[in-house]
Amino acid sequence: MLRPRRTSAPVTVPVRWAAALHRATCALAAVGVLLAGPLLGAPASAEEPQALRGELTDLAGVLSEGEERVVQGALDRLADATEYQLFVVYVDTFDDLGSFAWADETAALSDLGRDDLLLAVAVEDRQYRVSAHDDVALTSDLLRRVETTDIEPALRDDDWAGAAVAAADGYRAAATGPGVAPVLAVLAVPVVAGGVVWVAHRRRTARRAGAADLPAAALTAEELERRAGVALVSVDEAVRASEQELGFAQAQFGDEATRTFADVLAQATATLTAAFGLRASLDDGVRETPEQRRAALTEVLRLCDEVDDALDAQTEAFARLRDLHARAPQWLDELDARAQDGERRLPAARSTYDALAAVHPAAALVSVRDNVDGAAALIAHAHEVVTRARGVLDTDRPAAVDLARTAEDGVARAFALLDALHGARSALAEAPARIDAAVASLAADIADADRLGTQDAGVVGASVAARQVVAAVPEQRAAGDPLALLQRLAEAEAALDSALMPLREHEAAQARARQRLAQVLQRVDGTLLAIGRSIQVRGSDVGSNARMLYGEAQAHVARANGLSETDAVAALAAADRAEYEAGRARRAVETDLERAQRSTESWSARTSGFRWDSDDDESSRGGGWGGSGGSSGGGWWSGGSGGSSRSSSSRSSSRSRRASGGSFGRSSSSRRSSSGSSRRSSSSRSSSSRRSKGGGGRF
Repeated sequence: MLRPRRTSAPVTVPVRWAAALHRATCALAAVGVLLAGPLLGAPASAEEPQALRGELTDLAGVLSEGEERVVQGALDRLADATEYQLFVVYVDTFDDLGSFAWADETAALSDLGRDDLLLAVAVEDRQYRVSAHDDVALTSDLLRRVETTDIEPALRDDDWAGAAVAAADGYRAAATGPGVAPVLAVLAVPVVAGGVVWVAHRRRTARRAGAADLPAAALTAEELERRAGVALVSVDEAVRASEQELGFAQAQFGDEATRTFADVLAQATATLTAAFGLRASLDDGVRETPEQRRAALTEVLRLCDEVDDALDAQTEAFARLRDLHARAPQWLDELDARAQDGERRLPAARSTYDALAAVHPAAALVSVRDNVDGAAALIAHAHEVVTRARGVLDTDRPAAVDLARTAEDGVARAFALLDALHGARSALAEAPARIDAAVASLAADIADADRLGTQDAGVVGASVAARQVVAAVPEQRAAGDPLALLQRLAEAEAALDSALMPLREHEAAQARARQRLAQVLQRVDGTLLAIGRSIQVRGSDVGSNARMLYGEAQAHVARANGLSETDAVAALAAADRAEYEAGRARRAVETDLERAQRSTESWSARTSGFRWDSDDDESSRGGGWGGSGGSSGGGWWSGGSGGSSRSSSSRSSSRSRRASGGSFGRSSSSRRSSSGSSRRSSSSRSSSSRRSKGGGGRF
């Protein structure tokens, strides 16, 4: 892979859910396009083949920011799990170059190698092309299967993001084969003799044994909600248990021997975090359609299964690493020693709790009130279980191992309770400063509410609730739970932030519009000044259409100036319209002046050689009507070589002005000629490419 690849952790959301939201947004935008079309419409421009700067290039503007993150996540998964890298580019049209030549030339310009694939989509042409190297290991049949079963169905539905994700997932499945977990496809597993299973596997098996066998598509909405909740809890427990098991293994064998398991667990944790985030997004106050909600919950289940598969794939290797049956006697000795360490921590922990109770109300210590007694009970039970395990060690080794695991779990829980007490002491010590910061932050939000949202019922309600929380701070600090107070402050700020978000976005949009408004008006003023001078100097050479467009642009400038203080967004829209009309007026003036120039040159040619002269002998020198003219070029209009010289000078001057960027710019025919030349040159370079694999067509 010759080009750099993004390595940030993917944010995974259901593609068709995100695509549905984007299509809804596009539908609203389409109304504006239909209204503005007669004035602003222009044919889609063809993008020439080019060197791609990243894996995802959206020149057609069909992807939202969220969809770009979804696609990038799929591209990252493909590159992480296989040797392949997929590049995706969306354009409006391939124009007359054709999809195959366009895609292959872009691949060549982008230095794509043997294991790099390119998916090019022309959304207006409704054509696509997959470009793959001749020597790529994926067969033509595999490539075609991905195209027909994964890419084309999404493209037919205008699911642009879905097509890219389906392509990446399809190539990943084709490269790794059935049943291979993507996260683990390239991990090497260290082998040490043994036979215990990783806790995550037991948790996973228990969860699946109790789960319905029906696929998500066959479940009702309520059943899908319930299954997603159960899956999140079960997998979270599995991850936590695996973290504990990994900690034990790291203590026994060191970080290097357990690095593979740590990497797998880190990836599983990140995936689970994405699943929790996706589930939380369904309760953020934004209303989803039933289809969108079902798609999101189905994705949550898929992510949970992905975590399960990742952990389960490591079960046997982890069992070999620990080999608890073989080293059970040593393991029991280690557990006994850890339990004794816990016993030695108990007196200091009781002193810590007593010191906290002396300065904090009971309500502030509810979460850690029983931690010392609970830890003592767990440690005592661990001692008892270790003793029982030693009693059956020689006669029933599997039972001894199970008892040892119970003792190990109890000791770990005891240490967690003692650590939590220490953490509560730190949190309570930091609480006053954190409360002050939270109050200040919430006060700033309340000020924003007073400034922006006095007419918004939602903002007013959230602001009233926030004021009540702030007003209760002195009393709560004196007699209540400071950690609970911090939580209430955080919840009040989150609610007010959510209510203020649209208003803050509007304010930010106004600020951005004000900044751009000045730039646009400056450009328009310059254009209108040039047009006004042309009308003043050339007079009737400038026709009525140009003058009408000039007046329209001036009217929109006046509207923009009038709105600039009250509504910068509307003012910017008027300024943009003024710039559009000014551009039309400029082109109309240029057309009129060129027409007048041609008319003058034509008249000059027709009257070339004419002299009004009464001398009889002048006729012998070619004078009079239709004569060739003399060398002096005299008379009412210069004839002969003099007229030719003037015409040539005028044309040269006109060309000079156009070439130097003066007057009103290069003509459209010049641009088309330049573009065509570049495209032909580009096409010629593609002839040497060895990227004949891959297909495409219409959708």
